[in-house]
Parts: sequence; C-alpha cells; structure tokens
Amino acid sequence: MSADLDRIFRQEAGRLVPYLLRRLGPRHFDLAEDAVQDAFVEALRHWPLRGVPDDPRAWLLKAAHRKALDRLKRAATAERHAHLLDEGVSTLALEPSRDLPDEIAVLLLACHPSLPREAQVALALRTLGGLSTPEVARALLISEAAAAQRIVRAKREIGREGPAPVREVDLDARIEAVLEVLYLVFTEGAHATEGDAAVRATLVGDALHLASLLAASPATARPRVHALLSLMHFGASRLPARVSDLGELVLLEDQDRSLWHAGHRARGFHHLAFASVGRDVSRFHLEAGIAATHAEAASVSATDWPRILSLYDEMMARYPSPVVALNRTVAVLHVHGAAAAEDALQGARRDPSLALYAPLHATAATIAARRGDREAALRRMEQALLCPASAPLRRFMERKRREWSAEGG
Repeated sequence: MSADLDRIFRQEAGRLVPYLLRRLGPRHFDLAEDAVQDAFVEALRHWPLRGVPDDPRAWLLKAAHRKALDRLKRAATAERHAHLLDEGVSTLALEPSRDLPDEIAVLLLACHPSLPREAQVALALRTLGGLSTPEVARALLISEAAAAQRIVRAKREIGREGPAPVREVDLDARIEAVLEVLYLVFTEGAHATEGDAAVRATLVGDALHLASLLAASPATARPRVHALLSLMHFGASRLPARVSDLGELVLLEDQDRSLWHAGHRARGFHHLAFASVGRDVSRFHLEAGIAATHAEAASVSATDWPRILSLYDEMMARYPSPVVALNRTVAVLHVHGAAAAEDALQGARRDPSLALYAPLHATAATIAARRGDREAALRRMEQALLCPASAPLRRFMERKRREWSAEGG
C-alpha cells in the first residue's frame, strides 16, 4: 500500500498543487503544498483500512480543499479566503482573459516579473515540477543550500508583491521560463539522478503533458514550444530501449532500435515541422534537430555525426553551457576521434559546476578508454562513482570499471 501511495503522490501532487494555487493565489505556495501533504497523510491513515478509492485524484482534491480551509481557519483568515475554495474563484486572473488549464496558468504566474529567472525556475521546479530540493539543485547545477534559498526567497517575494497578472508584454518571457522548467523536469525523468530507476516515467509524462497543453493553447503556442515538445517526444521514443529487462542502462550504440517507440518518434517529427515556422531558432530547435538526426538513423554508424557536431557548434555559439560542451564531445569523438574528444572535454572538466556531475567523469573515462589509457579510464571512473547517481547508472559505471580492470589483469 505504501508503494501505491508513493506512486499516486508522484502522479497527482504536481496537479493538485496548481489547482489549489489558482484558487488561493501565488502568495499561498506553502499553504497549497502543505494542504496536499496533509491530504496524503490522511490517505495514508484511511486507505490501508478502506482501500484505494475508485478516483484517487478526486478524493485527494476534496481532502486538500478541506485541509487548506482548516489551515486558513486556524490562521483566522477564513472569512477573507474560504470563498476562494468554495466558489472556485481564481485570484490569478489573466489579462486578457484566457481559458488555460490550471497547471499552465500557475506555471506562468509563478514566473513573477519581480523575480530573477533563476528564482522563477527554482520555484516552479520545486512547487509545480514535482522535484525535491536536492533534485532542483542538481538540475540547476547549484548547491542544495542555494536551491533552498532561491525557493524560499521566491515565495517570500511573491507574497510581498502579490499576484502579477500575465500581460501580453511579458507573456513571451514567462513562457521562456516555463519551457526551461519543463525541459529540466523531462531531463530528470529521462535521466534520473537518484533512486532505483534509470527513468522516472511520472516526470517524463508530466513534462510531456504540460508541454502539450502549452502547444495546444493559442495563447501560449510558439515555435519554440513545439520545438521542446518535439525534443521530448524524440527523447521519450528511445526510453524503451534505454533500460534492459533487468533494469540496466543500455548506451545509445548498444540499443535495439526496433524498440524505439514509433508513435513518439512520429510526434517528434510532427512538432518539429510546426517548430520550423518562422525564423525563431531556440536551443530547443537545435536540440530537437540533433534528436531528429538520431531518429532518422538506422544505427550509430549510419548516423550523420558531422551534422550533429555542426548543431552542437551552433549551440555553443548561441547558447553555451558546460553541459552542452560535454554533450558535444560525444559528437567530436565520432567525427574526429578520441584525441580530439579529449581536447574538447577540457573546458567542461574545468567548470566547477560539473565537479560532482557523474556523466562528466564517466564520459572522460570512456574517452580515456578509447585512447587506450586504461589507468586514466579507471581513475576517472572512480571519480564518477563518488558523484550522486541513480542506482542503474552506478551499476553501469561499476560494470565498466570491472571490465577495464579485467582487461589489464
């Protein structure tokens, strides 16, 4: 039963919190989160005895409504706020009025114009993206303390400033912040940084769901929204082949491409076509182009690696980051060989934000092994094993270390 509750919490919390927030107002982030937590505590008490209800979400929503109202009463503010829950009236009116789903409306409004972009993203990841504070820290390549500080300050700032209506003049900027949040949620789902699973399907599904809502609404549909959705579908198409039946990670070069999901692949190309309308070239366009190049290839050897490298070069020119530099080294490895990849990796290796990033050290180990430097490969894989990682990634790295050790025995 506890496992079922944990699964339901993962699935529903990210949708219940926005529902309450749209009625309570963005200054009540903590109240909405606490009310949902209270509802799950109540479920933990009652469901083992009475069974899981036919509609868990409806049960939890009703309980969360009640818990929020109880907390408001205890704070002696029920007279002012209880009608928001009873009548379903939103304090988050959009200007001009738009019929947007709760999750999207609250995501847009969480991106308060008084907050710096990094605070908007941290708050949305924690409150609406379903990530824990440590996961937010890893997603943003910052310390856990810094992530917690950003979230607390963002909530405090919104509480002080009050709800800021979404106006046409700042809608694009808010959409940009939302896209960054959804990208990070999808990435954490597809490449889990902690836990027993290599893929967190709930996070992948939530990110796809929210991006689809953005793309479907005339108020928020943009070419870059379709570009991100295309990238997500291409990424989701490969997930069935990324993990073996035993739960082990399978590298791209070893994947059975017949297992790639044809429906996600087709939707990836569908949204890429919509993304190509106009002259907008976002980082999501470039990443979707890389993913599409992989999707078109029948094998790793048949992949157009020079095209992928050129897209990474453009990304580094337009949207440089240490992670982009790291990912680019894989393309360099396929196009120019291990020595060139070793040179290309140096910038990423010197970046302090990646000091505890397991994929960096694992990639460095792989490149060293390709160069024939077994000792360097083992040393770098030891560094990777000191970093936070999901159980499947850790097992993969340990397996590679054993293989390289045996080769020198």
